[in-house]
Amino acid sequence: MGIDIKMRLLALGKTQTDLLLVLHEKGFTGIDKSRLSLYIRGIMTNPQQKKALKIIYETLDMWEKEVHDKFTKMELSKELLPYNIRKDV
Repeated sequence: MGIDIKMRLLALGKTQTDLLLVLHEKGFTGIDKSRLSLYIRGIMTNPQQKKALKIIYETLDMWEKEVHDKFTKMELSKELLPYNIRKDV
C-alpha cells in the first residue's frame, strides 16, 4: 500500500504534502503530515484512514489521467527533434 502510493507520487513529481492539501480541501483538516504518513504506511488503521486512502487513490488516478491526457494530445515539436531527423533543414 505505502510503496504503491509513494511510487505513484514519485512518478507524478508530487509529494505527500500535495496529497495532504487535497485531503484538507475534502474536509480532512485533522490529518497532519505524520498522521498521513501513518495512514499511507498502514500503521494506523481506522475508518478515517480508509476514507482518506480512498480519496488518495482517486486523486492519484485523476493526476495520472491528467498527465496521460496531456502527453497524448501533445505533438512532437520540430525543435525537439535531432538535426539529422528534421525534414525541413
